[in-house]
Amino acid sequence: MLRALRVRAALTVIFIALMGVAPAKNQTIDASPIILAYSAGSTPYPLSVLIKSPRGVTYRLSLIEDSPPGALVTDLDLVLHKPGEKATFYGNLLDPTGSAHGIQPYTFGAWDFRKGASKSVYGQTRAMTRQKLGMEVRVTIVSVHVIPTGQVIDGRPEYKFHDFTIEITTRPIST
Repeated sequence: MLRALRVRAALTVIFIALMGVAPAKNQTIDASPIILAYSAGSTPYPLSVLIKSPRGVTYRLSLIEDSPPGALVTDLDLVLHKPGEKATFYGNLLDPTGSAHGIQPYTFGAWDFRKGASKSVYGQTRAMTRQKLGMEVRVTIVSVHVIPTGQVIDGRPEYKFHDFTIEITTRPIST
């Protein structure tokens, strides 16, 4: 799967080079599946994309750092929000309560991936059904690489993200 992802990434870079356009950190993509990625280095994938819900409403899906600016990236959030609004954990349309705390299907903590995606709290694939939006958002972790920071917090070693790639698909649900 990782080899196929690398081939797809290489073909995307070649296509962009042939078109004479540089890849942007924020791109518009209307087709599923959607690939979002965080990297301490570089990645051909965006951190944010526009999507259309099954009801035809446009939203922005963003992978954001949930760490203070300049700090180690130990947490990432997948945020669904209106295109003109800032992506924040507290305005996340993937959170049906608006006040979630702790690990959620749309939150990703580096420490949780120290043994790989399949052994994380939610496993390799997470599905979030949002009746109000009329859709299910399914996230599959394609690849994740975390490294220890050398710090210990609450008696456990801290980890940070080096690379994190997810594939997102959406499907309509009946309301």
